[in-house]
Amino acid sequence: MKSIVTGGTGFIGKALVKNLLEKGWKVWVLTRTEGKAQKTFPEAEELLPGDPFPRAEVLFNLAGAVKGKTYHDFARANVEFIKNILEKSRGKVDKIVHLSSQAAGGPSPNCQPIKEDAENPVSLYGKSKLEGERLVKTFPGEWVVLRPPAVFGEEDYAFTDLYKLIKRGFAPWMGPRKFSVIYVKDLAYSLEVAVEKGKREVFNVASQEEVDYWDFVMEIADILGRKRVRKIPVPLSLAGAIARAAQAFSASMFTVDKIRELRYPCWILDVSRAEQRGILRRTPLRKALENTLAWARTQGII
Repeated sequence: MKSIVTGGTGFIGKALVKNLLEKGWKVWVLTRTEGKAQKTFPEAEELLPGDPFPRAEVLFNLAGAVKGKTYHDFARANVEFIKNILEKSRGKVDKIVHLSSQAAGGPSPNCQPIKEDAENPVSLYGKSKLEGERLVKTFPGEWVVLRPPAVFGEEDYAFTDLYKLIKRGFAPWMGPRKFSVIYVKDLAYSLEVAVEKGKREVFNVASQEEVDYWDFVMEIADILGRKRVRKIPVPLSLAGAIARAAQAFSASMFTVDKIRELRYPCWILDVSRAEQRGILRRTPLRKALENTLAWARTQGII
């Protein structure tokens, strides 16, 4: 099989490209920086933005912006970029597997899992991801859209501040929260098998459909050998002020747009469709966290 991967040098992209190469796929990685893709994956071919697309059975679109100050910041990568690759894919690619987000569907009313027909984004990011989905659905060939929740695993730095804080015996507390999560290797699996098992469909995907936030914290603490963790109360108003400061002075993922999502305590996915179609793989949460924290130790993060 021949594939083109956008976002192939990112956190999720690395896991997917590694899988594809191990299985003998021919892979072209689209990158903005010449040499970056081949340095990461010497066995892959590299495409630059100005290059025409080669003939390929599948385009995996993983590229996207996860933080920004304005809608335009998100739309450049999550909408305009998709318009560009759709045009380049016509007549060259048979199928597009597009990575969207739970944010496109929105939070879970009354803490009930949401299905794939939900379209209630509450953040600028979520709105841009929903618009990107709508564009992908106009592709004349085959397409599949995956909506994952929060992704964690090896090579991810978004959760590392939380790991470090828990190791010191503390964790932020904004009240009871329930959410879905997915381990990066499970997401890479879903992306790959969606090529054969999905056809012009949207799928929610998650390793764990419902996780209690404090249980998640204490599972990490237990793996790190920390038996007690103190809650650090973070009122929403204070979180907003911290996010504004972080957005102004750092590259933190904790932004004002993220606060728009944190106002809602439940983000739970109904993954029954993906499960029925064999698109899910569920690594137990404990095992996934052990793998992730072992990686963080080797990197000197914790």
